[in-house]
Amino acid sequence: MEANLYADRDGSRTTTAAAIAVRAAIAGIAYVVALYFSYYYGGGFGQEANLWLPSGVAIGVLAVAHRSRWLPYSIGLAIGALVANLIAGEPVVAAIVYAVDEVVIALLIAWALKRWLGDSFRLDSVRNVLVFVAVGAFGGALASWLVNLV
Repeated sequence: MEANLYADRDGSRTTTAAAIAVRAAIAGIAYVVALYFSYYYGGGFGQEANLWLPSGVAIGVLAVAHRSRWLPYSIGLAIGALVANLIAGEPVVAAIVYAVDEVVIALLIAWALKRWLGDSFRLDSVRNVLVFVAVGAFGGALASWLVNLV
């Protein structure tokens, strides 16, 4: 295997399936690490975390990824969410439901961000920052509340 996962024979940058799989696995691991930080700073396991950092990880990964890579990254995040929920002591069925819930909400938020800010958005204007906060923070909280209401 080549040392450079991105080099093609003609020098153009392409990403191999192995590189995407590794990135998806890293996203899942980052989700689990964020869970530990949430519970560490939120009072420990067995209590509600005041700040749920894994949501930010999921939204951030999908928001910066190209839409063609959402499926593998979503799978990596779903596995990370499943493991995180099992670590947190959730029953298996609840852990699966929460993992799907988390990924669907992250996909909706990433889609909305790309819809209103473009595929490669930048936070270089007040408008973009306000849209990012409105969609990411308020829209995410509202979507999560609505899904958990059901």
